[in-house]
Amino acid sequence: MVSMDEAYALLSQEAKRVHLGSVKQPLQQCLHCVATESIRTTFPHPPFRASVKDGYAVCSAEGAGEFSLGGSSLAGSVPSREREGSHVIWRVNTGGMVPDWADAVVQVEDTEVVSSTADGEEVKVRVLTAVTPGQDIRPVGCDMPANTEVVAAGSFLTAAEIGIAASVGAHELEVYQKPTVAVFSTGDELVDSHDASQAPRLGSIIDSNKPMLLAALRELRFHEVGLVEDMGVVRDSMEHTKAKIMESLSAADVVVSSGGVSMGDVDHIKNAILELGGTVHFGRVNMKPGKPTTFATFYPKSSTGRCKFFFGLPGNPVSALVCFHLFVAPFLRQLCRLPTELLTDPVVEATLLDESIRLDGERPEYRRCIVRRRNTGASFGV
Repeated sequence: MVSMDEAYALLSQEAKRVHLGSVKQPLQQCLHCVATESIRTTFPHPPFRASVKDGYAVCSAEGAGEFSLGGSSLAGSVPSREREGSHVIWRVNTGGMVPDWADAVVQVEDTEVVSSTADGEEVKVRVLTAVTPGQDIRPVGCDMPANTEVVAAGSFLTAAEIGIAASVGAHELEVYQKPTVAVFSTGDELVDSHDASQAPRLGSIIDSNKPMLLAALRELRFHEVGLVEDMGVVRDSMEHTKAKIMESLSAADVVVSSGGVSMGDVDHIKNAILELGGTVHFGRVNMKPGKPTTFATFYPKSSTGRCKFFFGLPGNPVSALVCFHLFVAPFLRQLCRLPTELLTDPVVEATLLDESIRLDGERPEYRRCIVRRRNTGASFGV
Protein backbone atom coordinates (compact mmCIF):
# COMPACT_ATOMS: atom_id res chain seq x y z
CA MET A 1 0.00 0.00 0.00
CA VAL A 2 1.31 3.45 -0.91
CA SER A 3 0.76 6.79 0.77
CA MET A 4 -0.94 9.69 -0.98
CA ASP A 5 2.42 11.42 -1.46
CA GLU A 6 3.93 8.26 -2.95
CA ALA A 7 0.97 7.88 -5.29
CA TYR A 8 1.29 11.49 -6.50
CA ALA A 9 5.04 11.04 -7.05
CA LEU A 10 4.44 7.91 -9.15
CA LEU A 11 1.77 9.65 -11.24
CA SER A 12 3.97 12.67 -11.87
CA GLN A 13 6.91 10.47 -12.81
CA GLU A 14 4.87 8.52 -15.36
CA ALA A 15 3.22 11.63 -16.83
CA LYS A 16 6.65 13.12 -17.53
CA ARG A 17 7.57 10.09 -19.67
CA VAL A 18 5.05 10.96 -22.35
CA HIS A 19 4.99 13.77 -24.89
CA LEU A 20 1.71 13.75 -26.77
CA GLY A 21 2.93 16.20 -29.36
CA SER A 22 1.48 19.46 -30.53
CA VAL A 23 -1.02 20.59 -33.12
CA LYS A 24 -1.76 23.88 -34.88
CA GLN A 25 -5.41 24.80 -34.43
CA PRO A 26 -7.73 27.68 -35.33
CA LEU A 27 -7.67 30.29 -32.58
CA GLN A 28 -11.22 29.60 -31.38
CA GLN A 29 -10.39 25.92 -30.83
CA CYS A 30 -7.44 26.72 -28.54
CA LEU A 31 -9.43 27.69 -25.45
CA HIS A 32 -8.19 25.81 -22.36
CA CYS A 33 -5.15 24.46 -24.20
CA VAL A 34 -1.49 25.23 -23.47
CA ALA A 35 0.55 27.22 -25.98
CA THR A 36 3.76 25.54 -27.17
CA GLU A 37 5.35 28.79 -28.37
CA SER A 38 5.20 32.45 -27.53
CA ILE A 39 3.05 34.91 -29.48
CA ARG A 40 4.45 38.32 -30.38
CA THR A 41 2.92 41.32 -32.02
CA THR A 42 4.50 42.32 -35.35
CA PHE A 43 3.20 45.90 -35.14
CA PRO A 44 2.73 48.49 -32.36
CA HIS A 45 -0.53 48.81 -30.41
CA PRO A 46 -2.21 51.12 -31.07
CA PRO A 47 -0.77 51.42 -34.60
CA PHE A 48 -1.83 55.09 -34.78
CA ARG A 49 -2.37 57.95 -32.34
CA ALA A 50 -5.83 57.32 -30.91
CA SER A 51 -8.20 59.56 -29.01
CA VAL A 52 -8.90 58.59 -25.42
CA LYS A 53 -12.25 60.38 -25.35
CA ASP A 54 -15.06 61.75 -27.49
CA GLY A 55 -14.12 65.36 -28.24
CA TYR A 56 -12.16 67.52 -30.65
CA ALA A 57 -8.63 67.25 -32.05
CA VAL A 58 -6.89 70.60 -31.54
CA CYS A 59 -3.56 72.41 -31.59
CA SER A 60 -2.90 73.02 -27.90
CA ALA A 61 -0.95 76.23 -28.61
CA GLU A 62 -4.15 77.90 -29.80
CA GLY A 63 -5.69 77.59 -26.32
CA ALA A 64 -9.37 78.16 -25.62
CA GLY A 65 -11.71 80.10 -27.86
CA GLU A 66 -13.96 79.78 -30.88
CA PHE A 67 -13.06 77.31 -33.65
CA SER A 68 -14.45 76.21 -36.99
CA LEU A 69 -15.18 72.50 -37.48
CA GLY A 70 -13.09 71.15 -40.35
CA GLY A 71 -14.23 67.52 -40.31
CA SER A 72 -14.55 64.41 -38.18
CA SER A 73 -12.50 61.31 -37.42
CA LEU A 74 -14.70 58.35 -36.62
CA ALA A 75 -13.27 55.08 -35.31
CA GLY A 76 -12.04 53.14 -38.32
CA SER A 77 -11.58 56.17 -40.61
CA VAL A 78 -8.40 58.02 -41.65
CA PRO A 79 -8.62 61.82 -41.27
CA SER A 80 -7.10 64.31 -43.67
CA ARG A 81 -3.41 65.06 -43.14
CA GLU A 82 -3.94 68.69 -44.02
CA ARG A 83 -5.50 71.36 -41.84
CA GLU A 84 -7.54 74.09 -43.49
CA GLY A 85 -6.06 77.14 -41.74
CA SER A 86 -5.67 78.03 -38.08
CA HIS A 87 -8.40 77.78 -35.47
CA VAL A 88 -9.88 74.75 -37.22
CA ILE A 89 -10.62 71.62 -35.17
CA TRP A 90 -11.88 68.12 -35.98
CA ARG A 91 -14.45 66.10 -34.13
CA VAL A 92 -12.95 62.79 -32.98
CA ASN A 93 -14.56 59.75 -31.34
CA THR A 94 -13.06 57.50 -28.67
CA GLY A 95 -10.56 55.25 -30.41
CA GLY A 96 -10.57 57.41 -33.52
CA MET A 97 -7.36 58.37 -35.29
CA VAL A 98 -6.03 61.81 -34.32
CA PRO A 99 -5.00 63.95 -37.36
CA ASP A 100 -1.26 64.46 -37.81
CA TRP A 101 -1.52 68.22 -37.27
CA ALA A 102 -3.26 67.91 -33.87
CA ASP A 103 -1.32 67.45 -30.64
CA ALA A 104 -4.18 67.17 -28.12
CA VAL A 105 -7.84 66.26 -27.69
CA VAL A 106 -10.28 68.37 -25.71
CA GLN A 107 -13.14 66.35 -24.28
CA VAL A 108 -16.63 67.22 -25.48
CA GLU A 109 -17.65 68.17 -21.94
CA ASP A 110 -15.22 71.13 -22.12
CA THR A 111 -16.81 72.57 -25.27
CA GLU A 112 -20.05 74.11 -26.45
CA VAL A 113 -21.60 74.42 -29.89
CA VAL A 114 -21.75 78.02 -31.12
CA SER A 115 -23.57 77.40 -34.39
CA SER A 116 -24.78 74.46 -36.42
CA THR A 117 -26.50 73.58 -39.69
CA ALA A 118 -30.21 72.89 -40.05
CA ASP A 119 -29.32 69.19 -39.77
CA GLY A 120 -27.63 69.74 -36.41
CA GLU A 121 -24.04 69.47 -37.65
CA GLU A 122 -21.62 71.70 -35.76
CA VAL A 123 -20.21 74.66 -37.69
CA LYS A 124 -18.46 76.54 -34.90
CA VAL A 125 -17.43 75.21 -31.49
CA ARG A 126 -16.15 77.06 -28.45
CA VAL A 127 -13.35 75.36 -26.49
CA LEU A 128 -13.82 76.34 -22.86
CA THR A 129 -10.59 74.95 -21.40
CA ALA A 130 -7.05 75.07 -22.74
CA VAL A 131 -5.32 71.67 -23.06
CA THR A 132 -1.69 70.55 -22.88
CA PRO A 133 0.29 68.77 -25.61
CA GLY A 134 -0.50 65.04 -25.70
CA GLN A 135 -3.62 65.37 -23.57
CA ASP A 136 -6.11 62.52 -24.10
CA ILE A 137 -4.07 60.98 -26.95
CA ARG A 138 -2.79 57.40 -26.81
CA PRO A 139 0.63 57.43 -28.55
CA VAL A 140 1.62 54.80 -31.12
CA GLY A 141 2.74 51.62 -29.31
CA CYS A 142 1.79 52.82 -25.82
CA ASP A 143 0.01 49.54 -25.08
CA MET A 144 2.47 47.23 -26.84
CA PRO A 145 5.52 48.15 -28.90
CA ALA A 146 6.23 45.99 -31.95
CA ASN A 147 7.72 42.56 -31.12
CA THR A 148 6.18 42.51 -27.63
CA GLU A 149 5.49 39.02 -26.26
CA VAL A 150 1.78 38.93 -25.54
CA VAL A 151 1.40 35.21 -24.71
CA ALA A 152 4.31 33.26 -23.27
CA ALA A 153 5.10 29.68 -24.27
CA GLY A 154 3.51 27.34 -21.74
CA SER A 155 0.59 29.67 -21.03
CA PHE A 156 -2.82 28.18 -20.28
CA LEU A 157 -5.12 29.83 -22.79
CA THR A 158 -8.19 31.44 -21.27
CA ALA A 159 -10.57 33.88 -22.95
CA ALA A 160 -8.15 36.72 -22.15
CA GLU A 161 -5.24 35.06 -23.98
CA ILE A 162 -7.46 34.21 -26.94
CA GLY A 163 -8.52 37.85 -27.12
CA ILE A 164 -5.04 39.32 -27.01
CA ALA A 165 -3.77 36.76 -29.53
CA ALA A 166 -6.56 37.82 -31.89
CA SER A 167 -5.67 41.48 -31.37
CA VAL A 168 -2.16 40.94 -32.74
CA GLY A 169 -3.40 39.08 -35.81
CA ALA A 170 -3.01 35.43 -34.72
CA HIS A 171 -5.64 33.25 -36.37
CA GLU A 172 -4.20 29.87 -35.39
CA LEU A 173 -1.94 28.71 -32.58
CA GLU A 174 0.26 25.72 -31.87
CA VAL A 175 -0.84 24.00 -28.67
CA TYR A 176 -0.06 20.79 -26.82
CA GLN A 177 -2.41 17.96 -27.72
CA LYS A 178 -4.80 16.76 -25.05
CA PRO A 179 -4.88 13.04 -24.25
CA THR A 180 -7.85 10.98 -25.32
CA VAL A 181 -9.76 9.21 -22.52
CA ALA A 182 -11.89 6.06 -22.53
CA VAL A 183 -14.33 5.28 -19.71
CA PHE A 184 -16.11 2.05 -18.78
CA SER A 185 -17.84 0.52 -15.78
CA THR A 186 -17.68 -3.07 -14.54
CA GLY A 187 -20.32 -5.29 -12.97
CA ASP A 188 -22.90 -7.95 -13.85
CA GLU A 189 -25.43 -5.99 -11.78
CA LEU A 190 -25.14 -2.86 -13.90
CA VAL A 191 -27.60 -1.71 -16.53
CA ASP A 192 -26.07 0.84 -18.89
CA SER A 193 -27.85 4.17 -18.46
CA HIS A 194 -28.33 4.25 -22.25
CA ASP A 195 -30.55 1.17 -21.96
CA ALA A 196 -32.38 2.12 -18.75
CA SER A 197 -35.80 3.35 -19.82
CA GLN A 198 -37.51 1.97 -16.72
CA ALA A 199 -36.73 0.49 -13.33
CA PRO A 200 -34.07 -2.24 -13.58
CA ARG A 201 -34.92 -5.87 -12.95
CA LEU A 202 -34.55 -7.26 -9.45
CA GLY A 203 -30.89 -7.57 -8.49
CA SER A 204 -29.73 -4.91 -10.98
CA ILE A 205 -28.95 -1.23 -10.68
CA ILE A 206 -28.52 1.50 -13.26
CA ASP A 207 -24.89 2.45 -13.82
CA SER A 208 -24.31 5.99 -12.55
CA ASN A 209 -20.51 5.95 -12.43
CA LYS A 210 -19.88 6.17 -16.15
CA PRO A 211 -22.23 9.12 -16.76
CA MET A 212 -20.75 10.81 -13.69
CA LEU A 213 -17.15 10.33 -14.82
CA LEU A 214 -17.95 11.43 -18.38
CA ALA A 215 -19.51 14.58 -16.92
CA ALA A 216 -16.46 15.10 -14.68
CA LEU A 217 -14.27 14.98 -17.79
CA ARG A 218 -16.42 17.65 -19.42
CA GLU A 219 -16.03 19.76 -16.28
CA LEU A 220 -12.30 19.24 -16.71
CA ARG A 221 -12.67 20.81 -20.20
CA PHE A 222 -12.43 17.52 -22.08
CA HIS A 223 -15.45 18.42 -24.17
CA GLU A 224 -14.07 18.44 -27.72
CA VAL A 225 -15.40 15.81 -30.11
CA GLY A 226 -13.19 12.71 -30.14
CA LEU A 227 -11.41 13.33 -26.83
CA VAL A 228 -13.60 11.05 -24.70
CA GLU A 229 -14.93 7.60 -25.57
CA ASP A 230 -17.85 5.91 -23.79
CA MET A 231 -16.83 2.24 -23.72
CA GLY A 232 -19.97 0.96 -22.03
CA VAL A 233 -20.29 -1.66 -19.27
CA VAL A 234 -18.22 -4.84 -19.00
CA ARG A 235 -19.40 -8.11 -17.47
CA ASP A 236 -17.70 -9.67 -14.44
CA SER A 237 -15.49 -12.21 -16.20
CA MET A 238 -11.76 -12.27 -16.86
CA GLU A 239 -12.32 -12.78 -20.58
CA HIS A 240 -14.69 -9.84 -20.93
CA THR A 241 -12.53 -7.62 -18.71
CA LYS A 242 -9.36 -8.27 -20.72
CA ALA A 243 -11.19 -7.69 -23.99
CA LYS A 244 -12.65 -4.38 -22.75
CA ILE A 245 -9.28 -3.18 -21.49
CA MET A 246 -7.65 -3.94 -24.84
CA GLU A 247 -10.47 -2.26 -26.74
CA SER A 248 -10.20 0.82 -24.53
CA LEU A 249 -6.40 1.01 -24.80
CA SER A 250 -6.67 0.96 -28.58
CA ALA A 251 -9.18 3.83 -28.45
CA ALA A 252 -7.49 6.22 -26.02
CA ASP A 253 -4.32 7.34 -24.26
CA VAL A 254 -5.86 7.06 -20.79
CA VAL A 255 -8.46 4.52 -19.64
CA VAL A 256 -10.63 5.10 -16.58
CA SER A 257 -12.73 2.24 -15.19
CA SER A 258 -14.88 1.96 -12.09
CA GLY A 259 -15.42 -1.20 -10.06
CA GLY A 260 -13.61 -4.52 -10.12
CA VAL A 261 -10.50 -3.36 -8.22
CA SER A 262 -11.21 -4.69 -4.72
CA MET A 263 -10.69 -8.18 -3.25
CA GLY A 264 -13.89 -9.90 -4.41
CA ASP A 265 -14.09 -13.10 -6.43
CA VAL A 266 -15.21 -11.20 -9.55
CA ASP A 267 -12.87 -8.20 -9.23
CA HIS A 268 -10.70 -8.92 -12.27
CA ILE A 269 -9.17 -5.54 -13.18
CA LYS A 270 -5.76 -5.91 -11.54
CA ASN A 271 -5.15 -9.48 -12.69
CA ALA A 272 -6.37 -8.63 -16.18
CA ILE A 273 -3.86 -5.77 -16.37
CA LEU A 274 -1.01 -8.07 -15.37
CA GLU A 275 -2.06 -10.82 -17.80
CA LEU A 276 -2.14 -8.24 -20.60
CA GLY A 277 1.43 -7.17 -19.83
CA GLY A 278 0.65 -3.98 -17.94
CA THR A 279 2.62 -2.65 -14.97
CA VAL A 280 0.62 -1.95 -11.81
CA HIS A 281 2.32 0.93 -10.00
CA PHE A 282 -0.11 0.90 -7.11
CA GLY A 283 -3.28 -1.01 -6.29
CA ARG A 284 -3.90 0.10 -2.73
CA VAL A 285 -3.65 3.65 -1.40
CA ASN A 286 -3.63 4.66 2.24
CA MET A 287 -6.78 6.80 2.04
CA LYS A 288 -10.50 6.75 2.77
CA PRO A 289 -12.53 6.37 0.62
CA GLY A 290 -10.69 4.88 -2.34
CA LYS A 291 -8.25 2.41 -0.81
CA PRO A 292 -8.31 -0.04 -3.80
CA THR A 293 -7.62 2.69 -6.40
CA THR A 294 -5.30 1.28 -9.07
CA PHE A 295 -2.88 2.93 -11.48
CA ALA A 296 -1.11 1.02 -14.23
CA THR A 297 0.82 1.64 -17.43
CA PHE A 298 1.14 -0.26 -20.69
CA TYR A 299 4.51 0.52 -22.20
CA PRO A 300 4.80 0.37 -26.01
CA LYS A 301 6.32 -2.71 -27.60
CA SER A 302 7.97 -0.68 -30.36
CA SER A 303 9.78 2.63 -30.62
CA THR A 304 6.87 4.09 -32.57
CA GLY A 305 4.27 3.14 -29.98
CA ARG A 306 2.88 5.31 -27.22
CA CYS A 307 2.62 4.55 -23.50
CA LYS A 308 -0.97 4.06 -22.33
CA PHE A 309 -2.30 4.68 -18.81
CA PHE A 310 -4.99 2.94 -16.79
CA PHE A 311 -6.89 4.12 -13.71
CA GLY A 312 -9.06 1.58 -11.90
CA LEU A 313 -11.38 3.48 -9.57
CA PRO A 314 -13.56 1.92 -6.87
CA GLY A 315 -17.16 1.02 -7.73
CA ASN A 316 -18.72 3.08 -4.95
CA PRO A 317 -19.88 6.31 -6.66
CA VAL A 318 -18.54 8.60 -3.92
CA SER A 319 -15.19 6.83 -3.94
CA ALA A 320 -15.04 6.94 -7.73
CA LEU A 321 -15.63 10.69 -7.91
CA VAL A 322 -13.27 11.48 -5.02
CA CYS A 323 -10.49 9.44 -6.62
CA PHE A 324 -11.16 10.99 -10.03
CA HIS A 325 -10.53 14.45 -8.62
CA LEU A 326 -7.57 13.38 -6.48
CA PHE A 327 -5.73 11.25 -9.06
CA VAL A 328 -7.15 11.30 -12.59
CA ALA A 329 -7.74 15.04 -12.92
CA PRO A 330 -4.22 16.15 -11.87
CA PHE A 331 -2.69 13.46 -14.09
CA LEU A 332 -4.66 14.59 -17.14
CA ARG A 333 -3.76 18.21 -16.46
CA GLN A 334 -0.08 17.25 -16.34
CA LEU A 335 -0.37 15.39 -19.64
CA CYS A 336 -1.92 18.57 -21.08
CA ARG A 337 1.22 20.45 -19.90
CA LEU A 338 -0.71 22.79 -17.63
CA PRO A 339 1.42 25.04 -15.40
CA THR A 340 2.23 23.55 -12.00
CA GLU A 341 -0.07 25.92 -10.13
CA LEU A 342 -3.05 24.64 -12.16
CA LEU A 343 -2.44 20.91 -11.76
CA THR A 344 -4.57 20.50 -8.65
CA ASP A 345 -7.86 21.96 -7.48
CA PRO A 346 -7.79 24.96 -5.11
CA VAL A 347 -7.54 24.15 -1.41
CA VAL A 348 -10.27 25.69 0.75
CA GLU A 349 -9.68 26.13 4.46
CA ALA A 350 -12.74 24.98 6.36
CA THR A 351 -13.92 24.89 9.93
CA LEU A 352 -15.45 21.66 11.25
CA LEU A 353 -18.80 22.64 12.75
CA ASP A 354 -19.92 19.19 13.83
CA GLU A 355 -17.38 17.93 16.36
CA SER A 356 -19.17 14.57 16.57
CA ILE A 357 -17.72 13.51 13.19
CA ARG A 358 -15.12 10.82 13.76
CA LEU A 359 -12.27 10.66 11.27
CA ASP A 360 -10.10 7.65 10.54
CA GLY A 361 -7.03 7.83 12.75
CA GLU A 362 -4.78 5.87 10.38
CA ARG A 363 -5.74 7.05 6.88
CA PRO A 364 -6.28 10.49 5.35
CA GLU A 365 -10.04 10.79 5.02
CA TYR A 366 -11.94 12.76 2.40
CA ARG A 367 -15.44 13.78 3.48
CA ARG A 368 -18.30 15.30 1.53
CA CYS A 369 -19.30 18.74 2.74
CA ILE A 370 -21.36 21.78 1.81
CA VAL A 371 -19.73 25.14 1.17
CA ARG A 372 -21.96 28.21 1.49
CA ARG A 373 -21.21 31.66 0.11
CA ARG A 374 -21.40 34.19 2.94
CA ASN A 375 -22.94 36.95 0.85
CA THR A 376 -25.64 34.91 -0.92
CA GLY A 377 -26.12 31.78 1.15
CA ALA A 378 -25.85 29.65 -2.01
CA SER A 379 -24.72 26.08 -1.28
CA PHE A 380 -22.29 23.90 -3.20
CA GLY A 381 -21.65 20.22 -2.53
CA VAL A 382 -17.95 19.30 -2.55
